[in-house]
Formats: sequence, C-alpha cells, structure tokens
Amino acid sequence: MKAARVFASIEYERDERVLRHALHHEAPLHIRRTLDQSYYCTLEDTSQRDQDQVIYRATKNSENARIIMVDQLWMWIIDESK
Repeated sequence: MKAARVFASIEYERDERVLRHALHHEAPLHIRRTLDQSYYCTLEDTSQRDQDQVIYRATKNSENARIIMVDQLWMWIIDESK
C-alpha cells in the first residue's frame, strides 16, 4: 500500500506540472472532469453528484477514495468531399 501511495503521489505531481504548464496556452489543455461534471457542465458544483458514483461509494471507507475521471478528446474531421 505504501508503494501504491508513493506511485499515486508521483503521478499526481507529474499531472499537476503538465496542467500548470499547458492550461493557459493558446490551445489550452482541457482539465479532467468526473462523469457528472462532463455531462452537467452548467452546474456550478457537482460534489454531491460525484460522491454518488459507484466507484466513490465502493472506496470511500478506504484511505484513498477513488472517483472516475474522463479526459476529453476533441477531433475535427476535415473532408473536402462534403
């Protein structure tokens, strides 16, 4: 468990550095969001909804509660024939 915590903190530090570097560039990095934050993008606060996710409920009594985060992928398909 200690090794897993160290690995998680290293991963978090790396992700935070990337986010700080790329968030405010011309082509900004989109932040990770929970499933509800992505679906209910007009809500100011989704913390209550986030705590109702199955993974969070299953891990909330452990040392590290987990929540599913999704990355966004934006694609443009450019086709001259249409």
